[in-house]
Amino acid sequence: MSIDVLQHLKEEFQDENGKFTPGFIEEYTVEGELDYRYIAKKFNTRITKSESARAAHQIFETIIFEPNREYENEVIQREFLAHYEFGKYPDVRGWITHIERETGQVLTREACYGYVVRTN
Repeated sequence: MSIDVLQHLKEEFQDENGKFTPGFIEEYTVEGELDYRYIAKKFNTRITKSESARAAHQIFETIIFEPNREYENEVIQREFLAHYEFGKYPDVRGWITHIERETGQVLTREACYGYVVRTN
């Protein structure tokens, strides 16, 4: 895996205090670790779990990503549907950071899947 991918994620989603945006946590991590399989698929690269842990430690200076599941500004379904376009992202998780960038609101992974399922 190219370290450039993680450097890009750091520049886009980590603030000067080292905190990650909720969108980053919801889209790119699973159970407190980078979802290296999802990252590899999204950025069309190859990576192993050990490579992702080494790169994360080098770039982010951590391998543990603590989720904060109590968000004050979660997007509601109506707002999500105002932005949603079927097939825009190969994986619906791409909507998580899209909504964060566009609205400043948090779209949790659970809500994202639920909203997309209810559109059909």
